[in-house]
Amino acid sequence: MAHVHSTIGVDSSRQLLKWQQIMGDVYYRVDIVGDRKHGIRGKLAEQALGRVSLTRFDSDRQRVLRTRAHIASDGDDSYVLVFPETGPLYFEHQGRNGYVQAGGYVMVRSSEYYELSCADNFRNTTIRIPAQALESEYPRAWTHCARAPRGPGEFAGVVRGFAQSAWRLNDASRQRLGPALASEVARLVAILLRGEGEEGDEAGAAEGGRRGTDWLYREIVSRIRGCDAETPLNAAQVAQQLRISPGYVHRILARHATSFGEQLREAHLQQAYEMLADARLNHLTIKEVMYRAGFSNFSHFCYAFRQRFGCTAGELRQRGAAPAVS
Repeated sequence: MAHVHSTIGVDSSRQLLKWQQIMGDVYYRVDIVGDRKHGIRGKLAEQALGRVSLTRFDSDRQRVLRTRAHIASDGDDSYVLVFPETGPLYFEHQGRNGYVQAGGYVMVRSSEYYELSCADNFRNTTIRIPAQALESEYPRAWTHCARAPRGPGEFAGVVRGFAQSAWRLNDASRQRLGPALASEVARLVAILLRGEGEEGDEAGAAEGGRRGTDWLYREIVSRIRGCDAETPLNAAQVAQQLRISPGYVHRILARHATSFGEQLREAHLQQAYEMLADARLNHLTIKEVMYRAGFSNFSHFCYAFRQRFGCTAGELRQRGAAPAVS
């Protein structure tokens, strides 16, 4: 039997807090930014298939923020595929952002910062898979986070349809078949992601040479993105953590068409974005956010921020409780 959670019937002054609690209980800890004056209508139905969770989401306008503080507090590491039934859905994750419409999908990972924003009366189907379970089927799954699907999306409909069919199982069948169905869901998602990566993959000619270094590349990037911007970080420190040479750190990043400086700059910009998007930090000036995020030149910071996110730091802060979609 599905577990259904809702803010309907809750006093409007407490709906936002209740909805944030529901999201934390069903998924993991997140911040919800909505219309505090009028509360927020939300309904979330959850069905478990072994280690895989299927949910149906129906809610008002909101921004969902998976912050570094929440990542550190609960340690969840899952891939979450969101299939909008209405749209658009805005996403910001792993240095990418954009919109996904009804019939498409986007994947995020709970162990890294992300934002998802929707308009009123937004509905979706969500598949949540433990990272280890999906990566056992497809080790390069992490490269598909926040990446726009390349094809027409027919197989995305197959995956969504399978999840919705499994949703309709009775309790006895779900308990008996749950673990096997969870494995099938992970396999189907792996097929979906592999299909999206067959054409136009970045640096495709070097793919064979990159397979052996994918894990190491991910570890290097993870350590850069997880650093405290107020504490200096260099390639030698990351190399020491991984027991490799600084030169090898630079070569691994170069094979993936990036550099240590580019990744560090991206990490600092992401931390600035998170602080500016967090209403609890509105008491900080933009310059204070800039310094905390590891920048020292205000003009350079403002230019880099606008180039990266398509808006100024001030515009992001002024957006306040309003989601990125209308």
